[in-house]
Amino acid sequence: MPALNWKAIATAQLEAGKRSDIESQTTFDNSFRGLPFKRREVVKEDFERLKEHCWKPSEAPSLDNVEMLFLVADTQDDRSVVGIFALDVNDNLHLIEAKEPQYLFLAEEDRAKVNANLEQISKQKGIPFVKVETVEDLLLKEYLVKDGVGIKPTFALIDRQGHRTNDIQYFANKLPQVMMYQGSSMTQSNWRMSDNVKKLILASAKHYQANLIYYLYSQKKRTENYLYFMPNISADVIKQIVCVKPDSTKKFGDAPENWQPEHDGQHDWFDVLKMAYLAVDVAVASFKRDRWRFCKSPALKRRWEKVPVLKGSVDGDPKPVGERYKPSSWFS
Repeated sequence: MPALNWKAIATAQLEAGKRSDIESQTTFDNSFRGLPFKRREVVKEDFERLKEHCWKPSEAPSLDNVEMLFLVADTQDDRSVVGIFALDVNDNLHLIEAKEPQYLFLAEEDRAKVNANLEQISKQKGIPFVKVETVEDLLLKEYLVKDGVGIKPTFALIDRQGHRTNDIQYFANKLPQVMMYQGSSMTQSNWRMSDNVKKLILASAKHYQANLIYYLYSQKKRTENYLYFMPNISADVIKQIVCVKPDSTKKFGDAPENWQPEHDGQHDWFDVLKMAYLAVDVAVASFKRDRWRFCKSPALKRRWEKVPVLKGSVDGDPKPVGERYKPSSWFS
C-alpha cells in the first residue's frame, strides 16, 4: 500500500514542506498522516512566493494592451486603501498603483488648509512638501502615461459597509463613475444591484475570496487571467495579502472561502484585491463597447461573439435582439 511505503511517505513529506502548495500539504495530512489539514506556518518563502506575481518588463501593462483602468477602495475610519487596476487584452489583472489617502475628496478651501498644514509640518521636519492627494484625485488622474498621453480609470468601486457610509454615499452621488459595494450572502448569483440603494452592488464575498485565492496560489499560466503586481509593491501590502490563511478552528477551514486573517491581522489589501475581481465581473457583464479600448480580451469576445450587430449601429454596440441581449450602463 502506498501509504505504508516509507519512500512514498518521505517523498510526500518533502513535497508538503514550507515551500509547497496547499494541495500537496492537504494530501500529506489527509492521505498519509490521517489528520485534518493544517496550514504550515507562513515563513519568508510564502512572502517571496507572492512576489512572483510582480510583472517583468515584457509583462507590463501599457497603452498598447490595456482594455480598461478602474479604481477599488476599501474605506477605513482614518483612510481609504486604494488600488488602481488595469485589465489587459488577455484578461490579465494588474495592480498598477497602491495608495492610502486620508480623504475621499476635499473642497478647494479645505484642500488649501490641509496643504498649508502639510507644508508647515514638512518645514519643521526638514522633509519635502507633498500636496494632499484624495481618492477623487486618484480617480481623475491619468496613468500609464507615455509621450504625454495616458488613460483615466473608467469607474470606481468603493466598499460602503462599516466605515464612513454617509460620506461614501455622498461621494457616489457626486461622481457618476463611482459605484458602491457591500458583501452579502447570495445563492442564486455572484452579484446583483441593490433594489433599495442606488448604485450599490451586493456580492458574494465568499465567492470572490475563493476566486482571489485561486489566482494568488493556483494559477500558474502568466499569459492569460493572471494576477500581476507592480514591481515596487511594498512589503506591507504583501503582508496584508498573505496573512489570510486556512482557518484551523473550523471543520472546513481549509476551503478557500473560509480562510481567515491569522491572529485577526490587518488584511485591507486582501479585501481590495477581492473587490477587484467583482469589479471585473461587473464591467465585463454590463459595460457597453465604448467603455472598452480594444474589445479584444477573451472575456469580451465571449460576451459579444454570438450577438449580431445590426446595420445602422452608430456606436458599434449591438442593438437588442429579442431577450438575448440587454445592455446596461450605470453612468453616461
